[in-house]
Amino acid sequence: MVRQGIKCEIESDAFSVGAINDLIPLLNPEQREMILDCIFFIRYIDKGVLYNYGDTEDLYSYILIEGEMHIFNKKNTLIDIVSGMSFFGYQGPIFKRRTHTIYIEKDSIVGFIKREDFLKILMPFSKFSKSGAQLFSAVSS
Repeated sequence: MVRQGIKCEIESDAFSVGAINDLIPLLNPEQREMILDCIFFIRYIDKGVLYNYGDTEDLYSYILIEGEMHIFNKKNTLIDIVSGMSFFGYQGPIFKRRTHTIYIEKDSIVGFIKREDFLKILMPFSKFSKSGAQLFSAVSS
């Protein structure tokens, strides 16, 4: 279930294919364009949990557009604080479970990419298509 927030439309140069080259460098321009076609945005007025370690439902990939997120490991220890544009949560769609807990701070905007869309975008083109599971497991540990 998507955490309650205000669904919003965003118009920004930050979502041009060129602007997300640095954000998601391992995807090619066609994949980035596909992301732009399927992403939707939610504005969070209040802070709260976006997803929990071990979750197996609603396995979106995300792009933090504005605001801040706090990343916790399975022992609920803070491991990182991220602000500004950031691509995250991509392990969930690949491994079918969450490997971290994410808290979204107030006044944040998050882009959501459905699992089916993300996998469709990733598999035919990506450098990950043959060894993605090995790479993602190394990144998530």
